[in-house]
Amino acid sequence: MKSGLVGKSDYGYYDLFLSRIMFPLYDLNGNVIAYSGRIYKTSDSSKYFNTRETEIFKKGKLLYNYHRAKESARQKNQIIVMEGFMDVIRAYTIGIKNVVATMGTAVTADQANLIKRLGKDVILCFDGDAAGAKATMSCADELMKIGVTPTVIRLEDNLDPDEYIQKYGKEFQRRIDNPMSIMDFKLNYLKANKNLNNTVDEANYISEAIKEIEKIDDEILREVTIKKLVTQTNIDENLIRGKLNIKPKEKVIKKEKKISLKTNKYEVAQRNLIYYMFKSPEVIKMYDNRITYMPSKEYRMLAREISMFYRENNFIDMASFIDFTHCDEEVLETIKKINYANLKEKYTIKEIEDYINVIKDYNVKNETKRLQEQLKEELDPIKQAAIAQKIIDLKKGV
Repeated sequence: MKSGLVGKSDYGYYDLFLSRIMFPLYDLNGNVIAYSGRIYKTSDSSKYFNTRETEIFKKGKLLYNYHRAKESARQKNQIIVMEGFMDVIRAYTIGIKNVVATMGTAVTADQANLIKRLGKDVILCFDGDAAGAKATMSCADELMKIGVTPTVIRLEDNLDPDEYIQKYGKEFQRRIDNPMSIMDFKLNYLKANKNLNNTVDEANYISEAIKEIEKIDDEILREVTIKKLVTQTNIDENLIRGKLNIKPKEKVIKKEKKISLKTNKYEVAQRNLIYYMFKSPEVIKMYDNRITYMPSKEYRMLAREISMFYRENNFIDMASFIDFTHCDEEVLETIKKINYANLKEKYTIKEIEDYINVIKDYNVKNETKRLQEQLKEELDPIKQAAIAQKIIDLKKGV
């Protein structure tokens, strides 16, 4: 009821998704958190129908297939963005796995940031109709706000990627290898339905094109686009440049925080253990098997995240961890502090054992202190004996 899989009437519960094909929707880690149902054999005003947004399902914060695509995207440093579930599924049939879908809605700032994390080379391949062109324009604008300059594939005959791959198969890979630049797409989009022999249409086109040029951060792309606009319209280049309102980039000077490294043995043991967790799955497994609790909150949270990342992805390296997880400023500062210690690349098992033993020693002392305080306050002799035995067992390492 809460997720919207079923409804309730005076006659009891009923299936809201009757006669629909169900697509599981996953969070970024691959957990099913919602469903989308597609009609078949029936007619309905809603081709797709989703379960409700809940505490765990926010459509604008997800991309379809993100959890599966991230590994392939990381290897190729490329991500292809489509609109629908079937587009993604059809791409898999010809071996293309670095692909996600926006689930047919306008791309949000959250989704744009997820796309940015997946790969440097971003290719937009939306439906080939007018609605798909409009969606491409909107998605490109959202990406360019955060410094991503995508390229574009436009499919002829109003085909969507699902239909195109069914019709042309692996020819689709050639399209991926030869996308058009975002500004070529934008100029074509702005020219559509305009007659450039008409003075008013041509003036509108130039004004709109100038606004798009102003959004470009890449100076080379900006220059190439200006030259192209001059050639298309025969308007004086100086006039176009005079109309551009390019704000100079502000130089942001960041004051580096001075990192002070604490030298007590517990801090050092935690910091060094995590450094080598980033270097080796062997150390992660030792942490999982031997450490139940890290004394410091900052290291405790980071160690858990590293362990989870390895379980989900079956590999570990610091750069990928930062790229593929939601690292807030606090976590990044902790990672910076770990790197600042300037430890050697290789470790010995004895070193790791020593770090683990120091951390366990802290936990024993801390728990012993807690139990001793409890013992002072306890009046029941039987309970006192039980607490005293726990303290003895802790000191023996039981």
